[in-house]
Amino acid sequence: MYMITWSGLYSVGVEEIDEQHKHFFALIGELFHANDSKETAETLPPYLLKELAAYAEYHFATEEKYFDLYHYEHADEHKSEHQRFKVRVAELSAHHDSGGADTIALLAEFMGDWLANHIAQSDKKYVQCFKEHGLV
Repeated sequence: MYMITWSGLYSVGVEEIDEQHKHFFALIGELFHANDSKETAETLPPYLLKELAAYAEYHFATEEKYFDLYHYEHADEHKSEHQRFKVRVAELSAHHDSGGADTIALLAEFMGDWLANHIAQSDKKYVQCFKEHGLV
């Protein structure tokens, strides 16, 4: 498992969305720090799963607002990815609640992979649409 950090390569050119992505990277950093500290599921900072789920809702709503406003052609596919993310986070939360001692590692790995791939592939697809509407 490797720690990912924000870089300009992840920028979509929309300050509002880039700042939200940076916040996700910060949350991932907290997960990696907790994992490196060998914390167990019982000592996972209680706010972290809730913050992750709540912030995902907020961020996805931001992107989806622009999808709807600009009639983004791949909106349904992108929204499905968001939904799959929420389902996986809910599964990991349930795993944590049932005493899963590897929750931190699983969550850090999932978030790192998902965020890097989602931004680099899916989010980059909407840049042209947003640019055409003056958002970028």
